[in-house]
Amino acid sequence: MKEFTIGKNDAGQRLDRWLGKAVPLLPAPLAQKYIRLKRVKLNGKGAKRDTRLNPGDLLALYINDEFFDAPAPVAEAYTMADGLMTHPPPGPHSPRPGPCG
Repeated sequence: MKEFTIGKNDAGQRLDRWLGKAVPLLPAPLAQKYIRLKRVKLNGKGAKRDTRLNPGDLLALYINDEFFDAPAPVAEAYTMADGLMTHPPPGPHSPRPGPCG
């Protein structure tokens, strides 16, 4: 479970829109399902997806941790895996231009 307190910048947003921004790895249909199943609680109670958020509201998200973890960047995995080769990150010995040129 993760808890979030709504600040003044997020006030006025719909619950489903805020959830999409706060947990970008969570697919929208699954977010709608979690709201419907009350796995997203607003101030300790279930809420509708079109509920507007207010400053100081407490959101408790009972969502799997896999949706909060950032995926590993593909550019760092430049080893042979299953016969596929990905490119190494740009650097001084790379034929691709890096941040310096």
